[in-house]
Amino acid sequence: MTFKKGHTPWNKGRKETKKEVLLRQSKGHKQIYPSKETREKMSLVRKGKTYEEMYGIETAKKVKEKRRLQMTKFNPSKMPEIRKKISLNHMDCDGEKNPRWKGGMRGYYQHIARKTLKNLGVNIKNKDVHHIDKNYKNNSIDNLIALTKREHRRIHHLKK
Repeated sequence: MTFKKGHTPWNKGRKETKKEVLLRQSKGHKQIYPSKETREKMSLVRKGKTYEEMYGIETAKKVKEKRRLQMTKFNPSKMPEIRKKISLNHMDCDGEKNPRWKGGMRGYYQHIARKTLKNLGVNIKNKDVHHIDKNYKNNSIDNLIALTKREHRRIHHLKK
């Protein structure tokens, strides 16, 4: 076995094999995990039971609090007080106050356009309706064309 220059092998100066080292290290730290059968039995015993039924009322409160703290540790927005703040901050961003507001009727006009083309017998399954003059309120037959999603995306987003 060759090593790169300057590399020291893990077992330099040791007389025991890697297997013996691992066995020595694992003694006293060995965890015993239940078998698959035992885990399935434990799962069946717990199935459909509440924490109160499994642990008792006092312990259930502690377990629930511990779980809640674990969840909030990773996701602070799950904490009730943080959720309240988020809700209050977003109260004034509904409808026209929202910076992404686009008039509120865009979906309605798209729906009318799709209905118009469908009535003309155009197959609009898996297709978008494109307004040629880019005025989505103008749903005249001359202004509408059915395009695949890819074609529609190209028209709107690949501006040169």
